[in-house]
Amino acid sequence: MSPLKDWVLPLLAAVIVSFITARLSLRQFRSQRWWERQAEAYSSIMEKLTLLQYLLGLWYDDALDVGRIPEAGRDELNRRFAEAREGIIRAAAAGSYIISATAADALARLAKALEKQQGDWFREIGEHFAAVKEAIARIRECAKKDLGKDHHFLGELI
Repeated sequence: MSPLKDWVLPLLAAVIVSFITARLSLRQFRSQRWWERQAEAYSSIMEKLTLLQYLLGLWYDDALDVGRIPEAGRDELNRRFAEAREGIIRAAAAGSYIISATAADALARLAKALEKQQGDWFREIGEHFAAVKEAIARIRECAKKDLGKDHHFLGELI
């Protein structure tokens, strides 16, 4: 037998198989990390949106005299609202880097809607609440689409 057949061909086959395996593992790792980053981004956005919805609901109830917000708690609620709104504005400004373009557009529309002030506090709360509710629905759909099986790291291998 020739040394080529005994040593070189098996060694070459082992190198090629190792290279292909390493490339596939790296691709799977990158895909999994990207999916995790998208999931974290959508989770953070939904947290902020639901906080905005909750706070707007409290203010709406307060305006109707259904539920009274203690004077001492108003500053804290205003601070939390401002932080959540700023988070939404930052996510909208980042655009479609991690989230889908549709989700980024929904956040940009919401940020614009939250900036509108008409002087009628009661009406503003209602319009802002409706805008947040619509954004939640759109972001939820985008997250389902982006994080579904087709885009999950195992989706490429199955």
